[in-house]
Amino acid sequence: MSSHRDPELDSPGTFSIEADRLILRDFAPDDLPAVHAFRSDPETIRFMSDQPEPATLAQSSEWLDGAIRYNALRPREGYNLAIATKTPDRVIGWIGFGSSSRHPGPEHFGVGYMLLSTEWGKGHATEALTAAIAFMTDTLGGDSVWAWCFAANGASERVMQKAGMRFAREFADEETSEPCREYVYERRRSRS
Repeated sequence: MSSHRDPELDSPGTFSIEADRLILRDFAPDDLPAVHAFRSDPETIRFMSDQPEPATLAQSSEWLDGAIRYNALRPREGYNLAIATKTPDRVIGWIGFGSSSRHPGPEHFGVGYMLLSTEWGKGHATEALTAAIAFMTDTLGGDSVWAWCFAANGASERVMQKAGMRFAREFADEETSEPCREYVYERRRSRS
């Protein structure tokens, strides 16, 4: 079960989606220590194509500033959200979604996520992805949500499957040539 507020009515920095144990929310400047924890952890970033090396504190700070600026755009073009536990309120990762460059069109969305390795195996990634998919389809009117992972990242593949996504295709990553697996969630429309 998830709940959310209208993204266009929120002031910058106040958007959130609530799930059972998690809150997906706009990042805040105070999140830097947590952001640096997951962006500098070698195990966490092992399968992130856009970050082949652990981030320095300056790189984490630059990334966080960019996420905050991007989230403040109106109309909102995308979402770079902190994955935070409710009790205690602790940032454990990132989930980002918006228009898909691989699948253009206002009804198609792409999503990515990164979770601190010490939080793996607790169902947090699946819960966050499921809540984000519900928001993209129910609130934003998306017909499809796309995500991919390196073929070697079986854990991320299982997260996508548990969130209701189905296998769509294999392809080679443009930068590394590593094999990747793409998944899609397609909204089921009622037939009239």
